[in-house]
Amino acid sequence: MYRKILVLILILLLLFTIDFLYFENRIYHGITIENINIGGKTVSEVEKILEEITVDFIGPEGNTHSVSLEDIGINLDKSSTIKKTYEVGRTSIYPINLLQRINILFSGHNINFVFGFDEDTLENNLENLTKKMSKEPKNARFETEGKDLNIISSKPGYNTNKEKLRDTIKNEILNDELKFNVFLPYRLVTPEVTTKDLKKQGITNNISSFCTEFDAENKDRKHNIELASDMLDQLTISPKEYFSFNDYIGDTTEEKGYKKAPIMIGGQLDYGVGGGICQVSSTLYNAFLKADIEIVERNRHQMLVDYIEPGRDATISYGSLDLVAKNDNEHHILIGSEVTNGRLCMHIFGKPIDKDIKINTKILETYPFPVEYHIDNELVAGEEKIVQSGVNGHLVKVEKLVNGTSKTLSIDRYEPMKEIIHTGPDE
Repeated sequence: MYRKILVLILILLLLFTIDFLYFENRIYHGITIENINIGGKTVSEVEKILEEITVDFIGPEGNTHSVSLEDIGINLDKSSTIKKTYEVGRTSIYPINLLQRINILFSGHNINFVFGFDEDTLENNLENLTKKMSKEPKNARFETEGKDLNIISSKPGYNTNKEKLRDTIKNEILNDELKFNVFLPYRLVTPEVTTKDLKKQGITNNISSFCTEFDAENKDRKHNIELASDMLDQLTISPKEYFSFNDYIGDTTEEKGYKKAPIMIGGQLDYGVGGGICQVSSTLYNAFLKADIEIVERNRHQMLVDYIEPGRDATISYGSLDLVAKNDNEHHILIGSEVTNGRLCMHIFGKPIDKDIKINTKILETYPFPVEYHIDNELVAGEEKIVQSGVNGHLVKVEKLVNGTSKTLSIDRYEPMKEIIHTGPDE
Protein backbone atom coordinates (compact mmCIF):
# COMPACT_ATOMS: atom_id res chain seq x y z
CA MET A 1 0.00 0.00 0.00
CA TYR A 2 2.74 2.44 1.04
CA ARG A 3 4.63 1.51 -2.06
CA LYS A 4 1.67 2.46 -4.30
CA ILE A 5 1.28 5.76 -2.49
CA LEU A 6 4.99 6.43 -2.92
CA VAL A 7 4.80 5.66 -6.64
CA LEU A 8 1.77 7.97 -6.98
CA ILE A 9 3.60 10.75 -5.14
CA LEU A 10 6.64 10.31 -7.39
CA ILE A 11 4.44 10.43 -10.50
CA LEU A 12 2.72 13.60 -9.25
CA LEU A 13 6.08 15.16 -8.43
CA LEU A 14 7.32 14.29 -11.91
CA LEU A 15 4.20 15.79 -13.52
CA PHE A 16 4.45 18.92 -11.37
CA THR A 17 8.12 19.25 -12.29
CA ILE A 18 7.42 18.86 -16.01
CA ASP A 19 4.53 21.34 -15.78
CA PHE A 20 6.63 23.82 -13.80
CA LEU A 21 9.57 23.64 -16.18
CA TYR A 22 7.33 23.84 -19.28
CA PHE A 23 5.48 26.95 -18.10
CA GLU A 24 8.48 28.58 -16.44
CA ASN A 25 8.82 30.92 -19.47
CA ARG A 26 5.34 30.48 -20.96
CA ILE A 27 1.91 32.05 -20.59
CA TYR A 28 -0.73 29.80 -19.06
CA HIS A 29 -3.47 28.40 -21.30
CA GLY A 30 -6.74 30.32 -21.45
CA ILE A 31 -5.09 33.74 -21.29
CA THR A 32 -5.65 36.30 -24.05
CA ILE A 33 -4.37 39.82 -24.73
CA GLU A 34 -7.10 41.99 -26.24
CA ASN A 35 -8.81 38.68 -27.14
CA ILE A 36 -5.69 37.43 -28.95
CA ASN A 37 -5.02 33.87 -27.80
CA ILE A 38 -1.49 33.60 -26.43
CA GLY A 39 -1.92 30.59 -24.13
CA GLY A 40 1.09 28.29 -24.21
CA LYS A 41 3.27 30.89 -25.97
CA THR A 42 6.73 31.76 -24.71
CA VAL A 43 7.48 35.32 -23.63
CA SER A 44 9.56 35.92 -26.77
CA GLU A 45 6.74 34.54 -28.95
CA VAL A 46 4.25 36.89 -27.29
CA GLU A 47 6.63 39.80 -27.83
CA LYS A 48 6.79 39.00 -31.55
CA ILE A 49 2.98 38.81 -31.73
CA LEU A 50 2.71 42.25 -30.12
CA GLU A 51 5.22 43.71 -32.56
CA GLU A 52 3.15 42.53 -35.54
CA ILE A 53 -0.22 43.82 -34.35
CA THR A 54 -1.93 46.22 -36.75
CA VAL A 55 -5.26 47.99 -36.98
CA ASP A 56 -7.32 46.97 -40.03
CA PHE A 57 -9.51 49.64 -41.59
CA ILE A 58 -12.25 47.99 -43.64
CA GLY A 59 -12.95 49.65 -46.99
CA PRO A 60 -16.14 49.70 -49.09
CA GLU A 61 -15.28 46.51 -50.97
CA GLY A 62 -14.43 44.58 -47.82
CA ASN A 63 -10.77 45.26 -48.51
CA THR A 64 -8.55 46.17 -45.58
CA HIS A 65 -5.84 48.76 -45.02
CA SER A 66 -3.47 47.57 -42.30
CA VAL A 67 -1.79 50.29 -40.24
CA SER A 68 0.75 49.85 -37.46
CA LEU A 69 -0.13 51.04 -33.97
CA GLU A 70 2.80 53.46 -34.04
CA ASP A 71 1.44 55.19 -37.17
CA ILE A 72 -1.75 56.19 -35.38
CA GLY A 73 0.08 57.36 -32.25
CA ILE A 74 -0.42 54.28 -30.07
CA ASN A 75 2.72 53.48 -28.08
CA LEU A 76 2.33 49.94 -26.87
CA ASP A 77 4.23 49.17 -23.67
CA LYS A 78 5.17 45.62 -24.60
CA SER A 79 7.23 44.80 -21.54
CA SER A 80 4.52 45.97 -19.10
CA THR A 81 1.82 44.17 -21.08
CA ILE A 82 3.81 40.93 -21.15
CA LYS A 83 4.69 41.23 -17.44
CA LYS A 84 1.02 41.77 -16.59
CA THR A 85 0.06 38.77 -18.72
CA TYR A 86 2.79 36.49 -17.36
CA GLU A 87 1.73 37.13 -13.77
CA VAL A 88 -1.81 35.85 -14.35
CA GLY A 89 -2.17 32.52 -12.49
CA ARG A 90 1.01 33.08 -10.53
CA THR A 91 -0.36 34.97 -7.53
CA SER A 92 -0.03 31.80 -5.43
CA ILE A 93 2.99 29.57 -5.08
CA TYR A 94 3.28 26.47 -7.21
CA PRO A 95 1.44 24.06 -7.19
CA ILE A 96 -1.22 25.76 -5.04
CA ASN A 97 -2.12 27.94 -8.08
CA LEU A 98 -3.34 24.89 -10.03
CA LEU A 99 -6.98 25.54 -9.12
CA GLN A 100 -6.61 29.13 -10.33
CA ARG A 101 -5.07 27.90 -13.58
CA ILE A 102 -7.89 25.37 -14.13
CA ASN A 103 -10.41 28.18 -13.71
CA ILE A 104 -8.50 30.32 -16.24
CA LEU A 105 -8.31 27.41 -18.68
CA PHE A 106 -12.09 26.95 -18.75
CA SER A 107 -13.31 30.50 -18.07
CA GLY A 108 -10.57 32.46 -19.81
CA HIS A 109 -8.79 35.60 -18.74
CA ASN A 110 -8.32 38.64 -20.99
CA ILE A 111 -5.61 41.24 -20.47
CA ASN A 112 -5.81 44.76 -21.91
CA PHE A 113 -2.81 46.44 -23.49
CA VAL A 114 -0.72 48.81 -21.49
CA PHE A 115 -0.28 51.71 -23.90
CA GLY A 116 0.06 55.45 -24.32
CA PHE A 117 -1.29 57.75 -27.01
CA ASP A 118 0.69 60.50 -28.75
CA GLU A 119 -1.76 62.82 -30.50
CA ASP A 120 1.06 64.74 -32.25
CA THR A 121 2.19 61.55 -33.98
CA LEU A 122 -1.34 60.92 -35.19
CA GLU A 123 -1.66 64.49 -36.52
CA ASN A 124 1.70 64.28 -38.31
CA ASN A 125 0.73 61.01 -39.99
CA LEU A 126 -2.92 61.77 -40.67
CA GLU A 127 -2.39 63.27 -44.14
CA ASN A 128 -0.31 60.31 -45.35
CA LEU A 129 -2.73 57.84 -43.77
CA THR A 130 -5.64 59.50 -45.58
CA LYS A 131 -3.86 59.19 -48.93
CA LYS A 132 -2.74 55.64 -48.23
CA MET A 133 -6.26 54.57 -47.36
CA SER A 134 -7.89 56.19 -50.40
CA LYS A 135 -8.26 54.54 -53.78
CA GLU A 136 -8.27 56.17 -57.19
CA PRO A 137 -11.23 55.29 -59.42
CA LYS A 138 -10.47 53.33 -62.59
CA ASN A 139 -11.92 54.53 -65.85
CA ALA A 140 -13.52 52.08 -68.22
CA ARG A 141 -11.32 51.44 -71.24
CA PHE A 142 -11.23 49.51 -74.44
CA GLU A 143 -8.78 46.66 -74.81
CA THR A 144 -7.98 45.25 -78.22
CA GLU A 145 -5.97 42.26 -79.32
CA GLY A 146 -5.85 41.88 -83.06
CA LYS A 147 -9.44 42.06 -84.26
CA ASP A 148 -10.87 41.26 -80.83
CA LEU A 149 -12.42 44.03 -78.74
CA ASN A 150 -13.26 44.07 -75.03
CA ILE A 151 -14.39 46.68 -72.54
CA ILE A 152 -12.54 46.71 -69.23
CA SER A 153 -15.18 47.86 -66.76
CA SER A 154 -14.81 50.99 -64.67
CA LYS A 155 -14.35 50.76 -60.92
CA PRO A 156 -15.33 53.43 -58.39
CA GLY A 157 -12.73 54.74 -56.01
CA TYR A 158 -13.06 56.30 -52.58
CA ASN A 159 -11.57 59.14 -50.59
CA THR A 160 -10.97 58.76 -46.88
CA ASN A 161 -12.24 61.72 -44.86
CA LYS A 162 -9.37 63.11 -42.82
CA GLU A 163 -11.46 64.59 -40.00
CA LYS A 164 -13.64 61.52 -39.69
CA LEU A 165 -10.57 59.27 -39.72
CA ARG A 166 -9.21 61.18 -36.73
CA ASP A 167 -12.53 60.77 -34.91
CA THR A 168 -12.66 57.05 -35.76
CA ILE A 169 -9.20 56.48 -34.32
CA LYS A 170 -9.96 58.41 -31.14
CA ASN A 171 -13.51 57.22 -30.53
CA GLU A 172 -13.54 53.66 -31.85
CA ILE A 173 -9.98 52.39 -31.52
CA LEU A 174 -8.80 54.16 -28.37
CA ASN A 175 -11.08 52.60 -25.78
CA ASP A 176 -10.35 50.66 -22.61
CA GLU A 177 -10.02 47.72 -24.98
CA LEU A 178 -8.24 48.52 -28.20
CA LYS A 179 -10.24 47.77 -31.33
CA PHE A 180 -8.34 46.31 -34.28
CA ASN A 181 -11.05 46.18 -36.95
CA VAL A 182 -12.95 49.36 -37.78
CA PHE A 183 -14.84 50.62 -40.81
CA LEU A 184 -13.10 53.27 -42.86
CA PRO A 185 -14.86 56.65 -43.12
CA TYR A 186 -14.92 57.20 -46.88
CA ARG A 187 -16.71 58.90 -49.76
CA LEU A 188 -17.19 57.04 -53.04
CA VAL A 189 -15.63 58.63 -56.14
CA THR A 190 -17.19 57.93 -59.54
CA PRO A 191 -14.78 57.35 -62.48
CA GLU A 192 -14.66 60.05 -65.15
CA VAL A 193 -15.35 57.41 -67.81
CA THR A 194 -17.79 54.69 -66.81
CA THR A 195 -18.58 51.41 -68.54
CA LYS A 196 -21.92 52.93 -69.53
CA ASP A 197 -20.12 55.88 -71.15
CA LEU A 198 -18.04 53.57 -73.35
CA LYS A 199 -21.03 51.52 -74.40
CA LYS A 200 -22.77 54.73 -75.50
CA GLN A 201 -19.92 55.37 -77.97
CA GLY A 202 -21.21 52.58 -80.18
CA ILE A 203 -17.86 50.84 -80.64
CA THR A 204 -18.78 47.17 -80.86
CA ASN A 205 -16.95 45.46 -83.74
CA ASN A 206 -13.84 45.37 -85.86
CA ILE A 207 -14.81 47.08 -89.12
CA SER A 208 -11.47 47.03 -90.95
CA SER A 209 -7.88 45.87 -90.66
CA PHE A 210 -4.78 46.47 -92.75
CA CYS A 211 -1.24 45.18 -92.30
CA THR A 212 2.16 45.92 -93.81
CA GLU A 213 5.50 44.20 -93.27
CA PHE A 214 8.97 45.54 -92.52
CA ASP A 215 12.48 44.30 -91.86
CA ALA A 216 12.59 43.60 -88.12
CA GLU A 217 16.38 43.33 -88.29
CA ASN A 218 16.57 47.08 -88.88
CA LYS A 219 16.32 47.84 -85.16
CA ASP A 220 16.12 51.62 -85.32
CA ARG A 221 13.41 51.70 -88.00
CA LYS A 222 11.53 49.00 -86.08
CA HIS A 223 11.81 51.12 -82.93
CA ASN A 224 10.33 54.17 -84.68
CA ILE A 225 7.42 52.14 -86.06
CA GLU A 226 6.70 50.67 -82.62
CA LEU A 227 6.87 54.08 -80.96
CA ALA A 228 4.33 55.67 -83.31
CA SER A 229 2.17 52.54 -83.27
CA ASP A 230 1.98 52.61 -79.47
CA MET A 231 0.88 56.25 -79.55
CA LEU A 232 -1.98 55.48 -81.95
CA ASP A 233 -3.12 52.35 -80.15
CA GLN A 234 -6.48 52.79 -78.35
CA LEU A 235 -7.07 56.25 -79.85
CA THR A 236 -10.76 57.14 -80.01
CA ILE A 237 -12.12 59.55 -82.64
CA SER A 238 -15.46 61.17 -81.85
CA PRO A 239 -18.27 61.63 -84.39
CA LYS A 240 -17.51 64.50 -86.82
CA GLU A 241 -14.03 64.85 -85.30
CA TYR A 242 -10.99 65.38 -87.53
CA PHE A 243 -7.91 63.26 -86.97
CA SER A 244 -4.53 64.73 -87.95
CA PHE A 245 -1.56 62.38 -87.92
CA ASN A 246 0.88 65.25 -87.42
CA ASP A 247 -1.15 66.86 -84.65
CA TYR A 248 -1.44 63.58 -82.78
CA ILE A 249 2.04 62.11 -83.30
CA GLY A 250 3.84 65.44 -83.45
CA ASP A 251 7.36 66.02 -84.72
CA THR A 252 9.49 62.88 -84.70
CA THR A 253 12.48 64.16 -82.74
CA GLU A 254 15.24 62.47 -80.80
CA GLU A 255 13.87 64.12 -77.64
CA LYS A 256 10.70 62.06 -78.12
CA GLY A 257 12.70 58.87 -78.47
CA TYR A 258 12.86 58.53 -82.26
CA LYS A 259 16.05 57.25 -83.89
CA LYS A 260 17.81 57.69 -87.20
CA ALA A 261 16.70 55.20 -89.84
CA PRO A 262 16.53 55.02 -93.66
CA ILE A 263 14.41 57.70 -95.34
CA MET A 264 14.08 58.91 -98.91
CA ILE A 265 15.48 62.39 -99.66
CA GLY A 266 15.77 63.87 -103.14
CA GLY A 267 15.33 60.56 -104.87
CA GLN A 268 18.01 58.78 -102.84
CA LEU A 269 18.06 56.73 -99.68
CA ASP A 270 19.49 58.54 -96.68
CA TYR A 271 19.21 58.51 -92.89
CA GLY A 272 16.97 60.75 -90.83
CA VAL A 273 15.33 60.86 -87.40
CA GLY A 274 11.96 59.12 -87.50
CA GLY A 275 12.65 56.91 -90.52
CA GLY A 276 9.79 54.41 -90.85
CA ILE A 277 7.05 56.74 -89.63
CA CYS A 278 5.51 56.93 -93.12
CA GLN A 279 4.84 53.20 -93.01
CA VAL A 280 2.68 53.84 -89.95
CA SER A 281 0.71 56.62 -91.67
CA SER A 282 0.36 54.54 -94.85
CA THR A 283 -0.94 51.51 -92.95
CA LEU A 284 -3.43 53.67 -91.07
CA TYR A 285 -4.55 55.33 -94.32
CA ASN A 286 -5.51 51.98 -95.79
CA ALA A 287 -7.32 50.91 -92.63
CA PHE A 288 -9.33 54.14 -92.88
CA LEU A 289 -10.15 53.43 -96.53
CA LYS A 290 -11.43 49.94 -95.76
CA ALA A 291 -13.56 51.34 -92.91
CA ASP A 292 -15.07 53.93 -95.29
CA ILE A 293 -13.67 56.81 -93.23
CA GLU A 294 -13.54 60.13 -95.09
CA ILE A 295 -9.99 61.14 -96.08
CA VAL A 296 -9.46 64.90 -95.99
CA GLU A 297 -5.74 65.00 -96.79
CA ARG A 298 -3.33 62.40 -98.08
CA ASN A 299 0.00 62.83 -99.90
CA ARG A 300 2.05 60.41 -101.97
CA HIS A 301 5.77 59.78 -101.73
CA GLN A 302 7.95 61.15 -104.49
CA MET A 303 8.95 57.62 -105.36
CA LEU A 304 7.56 54.15 -104.76
CA VAL A 305 8.02 52.47 -101.40
CA ASP A 306 8.48 48.73 -101.01
CA TYR A 307 6.06 48.06 -98.15
CA ILE A 308 2.80 48.90 -99.93
CA GLU A 309 1.18 48.90 -103.37
CA PRO A 310 1.67 51.94 -105.63
CA GLY A 311 -0.93 54.60 -104.88
CA ARG A 312 -1.72 53.21 -101.42
CA ASP A 313 0.99 55.11 -99.51
CA ALA A 314 0.51 58.22 -97.36
CA THR A 315 3.65 60.20 -96.63
CA ILE A 316 3.85 62.73 -93.82
CA SER A 317 6.25 65.54 -92.98
CA TYR A 318 5.64 67.52 -89.84
CA GLY A 319 4.53 71.05 -90.65
CA SER A 320 3.80 70.39 -94.33
CA LEU A 321 2.47 66.99 -95.38
CA ASP A 322 -0.22 65.36 -93.26
CA LEU A 323 -2.72 62.53 -93.16
CA VAL A 324 -6.10 63.91 -92.12
CA ALA A 325 -9.32 61.91 -91.76
CA LYS A 326 -12.80 62.80 -90.54
CA ASN A 327 -15.07 60.48 -88.63
CA ASP A 328 -18.29 61.30 -90.45
CA ASN A 329 -20.22 58.56 -88.61
CA GLU A 330 -22.75 59.05 -85.83
CA HIS A 331 -20.66 56.86 -83.54
CA HIS A 332 -17.09 56.86 -82.26
CA ILE A 333 -14.33 54.85 -83.87
CA LEU A 334 -11.32 53.29 -82.18
CA ILE A 335 -7.85 52.62 -83.57
CA GLY A 336 -6.07 49.45 -82.47
CA SER A 337 -2.42 49.27 -83.52
CA GLU A 338 0.02 46.41 -82.99
CA VAL A 339 3.50 45.36 -84.09
CA THR A 340 4.51 41.69 -84.05
CA ASN A 341 7.33 39.87 -85.84
CA GLY A 342 7.99 42.51 -88.48
CA ARG A 343 4.30 43.09 -89.15
CA LEU A 344 2.42 46.34 -88.47
CA CYS A 345 -1.37 46.07 -88.29
CA MET A 346 -3.98 48.79 -87.91
CA HIS A 347 -7.50 47.84 -86.84
CA ILE A 348 -10.51 50.16 -86.89
CA PHE A 349 -13.38 49.43 -84.49
CA GLY A 350 -16.88 50.90 -84.53
CA LYS A 351 -20.38 49.87 -85.55
CA PRO A 352 -20.58 47.24 -88.30
CA ILE A 353 -20.85 48.77 -91.78
CA ASP A 354 -23.18 47.09 -94.25
CA LYS A 355 -20.99 47.87 -97.24
CA ASP A 356 -18.79 45.90 -99.62
CA ILE A 357 -15.61 47.96 -99.94
CA LYS A 358 -12.79 47.21 -102.38
CA ILE A 359 -9.68 49.21 -103.26
CA ASN A 360 -8.31 48.72 -106.80
CA THR A 361 -4.95 49.88 -108.09
CA LYS A 362 -4.21 50.34 -111.80
CA ILE A 363 -0.82 51.26 -113.27
CA LEU A 364 -1.46 53.63 -116.20
CA GLU A 365 2.14 54.31 -117.25
CA THR A 366 5.62 53.08 -116.40
CA TYR A 367 8.79 55.19 -116.45
CA PRO A 368 12.05 53.19 -116.66
CA PHE A 369 14.67 54.15 -114.15
CA PRO A 370 17.86 55.85 -115.41
CA VAL A 371 21.28 54.42 -114.68
CA GLU A 372 24.10 56.59 -113.39
CA TYR A 373 27.73 55.47 -113.39
CA HIS A 374 30.48 56.72 -111.09
CA ILE A 375 34.19 55.94 -111.20
CA ASP A 376 35.35 54.22 -108.04
CA ASN A 377 39.13 53.99 -107.65
CA GLU A 378 38.74 51.25 -105.08
CA LEU A 379 37.42 48.93 -107.81
CA VAL A 380 39.54 47.27 -110.48
CA ALA A 381 39.04 47.91 -114.19
CA GLY A 382 35.86 46.28 -115.50
CA GLU A 383 34.44 45.71 -112.00
CA GLU A 384 30.98 47.09 -111.23
CA LYS A 385 29.12 47.56 -107.96
CA ILE A 386 25.45 48.54 -107.65
CA VAL A 387 25.30 51.14 -104.89
CA GLN A 388 21.60 51.93 -105.28
CA SER A 389 19.15 49.71 -107.10
CA GLY A 390 16.88 51.46 -109.56
CA VAL A 391 13.09 51.46 -109.31
CA ASN A 392 10.75 52.22 -112.19
CA GLY A 393 8.35 55.10 -111.84
CA HIS A 394 4.61 54.78 -112.43
CA LEU A 395 1.47 56.73 -113.07
CA VAL A 396 -1.06 55.04 -110.79
CA LYS A 397 -4.81 55.28 -110.44
CA VAL A 398 -6.52 54.11 -107.25
CA GLU A 399 -10.26 53.50 -107.15
CA LYS A 400 -12.57 52.75 -104.25
CA LEU A 401 -15.60 50.57 -104.91
CA VAL A 402 -18.47 50.76 -102.42
CA ASN A 403 -21.16 48.18 -103.16
CA GLY A 404 -19.94 48.15 -106.75
CA THR A 405 -19.97 51.93 -107.22
CA SER A 406 -16.53 53.22 -108.23
CA LYS A 407 -14.89 56.45 -107.08
CA THR A 408 -11.40 57.65 -108.01
CA LEU A 409 -9.33 58.27 -104.91
CA SER A 410 -6.11 59.43 -106.52
CA ILE A 411 -3.99 59.55 -109.66
CA ASP A 412 -0.36 59.67 -108.58
CA ARG A 413 2.85 60.01 -110.52
CA TYR A 414 5.85 58.35 -108.90
CA GLU A 415 9.22 59.35 -110.29
CA PRO A 416 11.71 56.59 -111.08
CA MET A 417 14.59 56.16 -108.68
CA LYS A 418 17.86 56.06 -110.53
CA GLU A 419 20.21 53.14 -110.27
CA ILE A 420 23.71 54.12 -109.19
CA ILE A 421 26.59 51.90 -110.28
CA HIS A 422 30.21 52.29 -109.30
CA THR A 423 32.78 51.10 -111.84
CA GLY A 424 36.50 50.61 -111.73
CA PRO A 425 38.73 53.07 -113.65
CA ASP A 426 39.86 52.24 -117.20
CA GLU A 427 43.30 50.72 -117.53
